[in-house]
Amino acid sequence: EDGMLNVMDTSVKENDMMLNVVNCNHEVVEKMKWFPEHNCVTATCSTECSWIVPLIEGVFETKVPRRDYDSYVVDYVSLADGRLALVMGTKGEEGAGPLEVVCAMPGPDYGKPIAILPNGHREISRVAMTVGNTLITGAEDGVVCCWDMTPSAATASADPSNGLNNDANGPEVASTIESVASKESSRKAERGTDRMKQQM
Repeated sequence: EDGMLNVMDTSVKENDMMLNVVNCNHEVVEKMKWFPEHNCVTATCSTECSWIVPLIEGVFETKVPRRDYDSYVVDYVSLADGRLALVMGTKGEEGAGPLEVVCAMPGPDYGKPIAILPNGHREISRVAMTVGNTLITGAEDGVVCCWDMTPSAATASADPSNGLNNDANGPEVASTIESVASKESSRKAERGTDRMKQQM
């Protein structure tokens, strides 16, 4: 909770271990991921900003600030095509909006949308991971979504001519898994409703 992120090489002597020290400005680092294929570590913070920290001595970290008040950070993922990507979301009074996958690779495509993921979650998402061409997201609504991220589906959803929230052209939810906790809550709510009806 001191906002410090230390990168160390444990294969060398103690005096030479430190590769990088990042001061996250008193932001609490909530999650970290290691991406060996990109030679970096990512960190997401309580203030909805994030960091990309290279594991190379002398290469500086990149801070990704919060886009706006209604946006939040889910997590970083490595896509099947080799790109590092950031999954972000929006939230409002009526719940969560669509998720967005943006390119996190240095270069001209940095920050550009890769895919828009609508109609998956009703509440804020906090977990994202990839398995092949499938992006898996979990949210506070107790639902796990498996998104088809094949290049044709992702490209169609991110095309500005289709509109950022075009449900017809975006990656489809391959499947959803309602969590055990969510199902149990639904059962309890149904039992409570039945008891109220019996008492009336």
